[in-house]
Amino acid sequence: MDGVIVAYHNTARMFGFQYIPLEEMDERLFGPGASTGDRVFQKCIGVLETVADEIIRCFPDQVRSTVFSPAIYVSIFVLFF
Repeated sequence: MDGVIVAYHNTARMFGFQYIPLEEMDERLFGPGASTGDRVFQKCIGVLETVADEIIRCFPDQVRSTVFSPAIYVSIFVLFF
């Protein structure tokens, strides 16, 4: 991925577009310097792969839909499948 195109709009009107390069997103999210975004992305993908492997292990040969949702007012993460 090289960047994203952001659309500024509301329900009635489109105001414009802006291209944001990956380096700029990294700097705004994590600050100047090292490519922290790449490490965060790899860690997130690792967590998702672990969860997917566990679902496949628990429900072999079955089709499952999975929804990730944060619990409200609780510092835990809820997973529905």
